[in-house]
Amino acid sequence: MSEAPRMSASLDRILAEEPVSLRFAETRPLPPPGSPAFLHPFPRFLYGLSGERRITCGIEGEIIRTTLKPGALLFSPPGGWVAESPGILPGEALFSVVLLRNELRFIHVSDVKRLYHTNRPPSETLRHIFSAILAEQRDSSIGRRLFKLLAELLQSELEASLREALSESDQLWKTIREFIEMNLAEELNREFIAARNSISPENLSRLIREKTGLALRAYVNELRLQYARELLRNPRLSIEEIASHAGYHYSNYFIRAYRKKYQTSPGSDRKLISR
Repeated sequence: MSEAPRMSASLDRILAEEPVSLRFAETRPLPPPGSPAFLHPFPRFLYGLSGERRITCGIEGEIIRTTLKPGALLFSPPGGWVAESPGILPGEALFSVVLLRNELRFIHVSDVKRLYHTNRPPSETLRHIFSAILAEQRDSSIGRRLFKLLAELLQSELEASLREALSESDQLWKTIREFIEMNLAEELNREFIAARNSISPENLSRLIREKTGLALRAYVNELRLQYARELLRNPRLSIEEIASHAGYHYSNYFIRAYRKKYQTSPGSDRKLISR
């Protein structure tokens, strides 16, 4: 089964079921030191398909270690985080969708993690419904009905994307880009990225240069600054916290790099972004 039909089959199942619970992850408390959690700058949800996927997240002011059971639904706002347990146990499966700025990212995790990216931005209607669910911040009949409508729209957008499907090379590129984006706080190097994405280091460098016109180090720095700028939209995060989660060990260095890129400081830019 190719990735798009797999995603469509998951949505079919979700539409045929009723969610058993609806919860909301938060930005705070921040993930504990050493956690693989990522402060995702875009809204997303996770839906348990089978088994009990172990997760850790911030909910109602506490760090909660729990399981994502079949039918359980977890929404995460921009800047929210969810850490999944390493490895995938037999019978575990979940489905997730991320509303990126210029595309939708569908994720199916069972025996392995599979991704599918659309080639166009999510519709404004989809964004509005997602925002309305996040505004609920509680398990309610309204939230559950909105989620059903959201799933129907996601199915429509997925079907539309199949008529303009990305090439295998473009899907590989988006997968690699997503891996880098999700690991910006790590010490990223060519060998590490290549090994985790089943590509040779030479081909990785060639692909990044072809797609971005940049060398790996310059591209990673570009993504770190873009990510930090997205996190600035969350007023609950300090500049120091944003710097750390974007992969900068020293906030002063982050501020200098940010000023060089955007000709303004992170603090000044936050005021403009928040207007």
